[in-house]
Amino acid sequence: MKQLAIIKNVGFGCRDTNRPILFFNTYIEEGMGALQILEVPQAMEIIKQYQVFDVKDLEGKACWVDVEDDKIIFNSVCLIK
Repeated sequence: MKQLAIIKNVGFGCRDTNRPILFFNTYIEEGMGALQILEVPQAMEIIKQYQVFDVKDLEGKACWVDVEDDKIIFNSVCLIK
């Protein structure tokens, strides 16, 4: 099921991988969220769509996630204008 979520705890780097990634948590309600890890091509598209100056500016942005069987998976940006 597609659901609205809020992006929190944004970072960009290698974290515990051997390649750069965009990582953040998506929260669908207070205390219920999931870590999202996106590869560089998808990260660049998200940064362009939100038109942010820095990845930290993604903090608090709305996005769409798919919620299935206790899994929360990033789907797409949500541009509320």
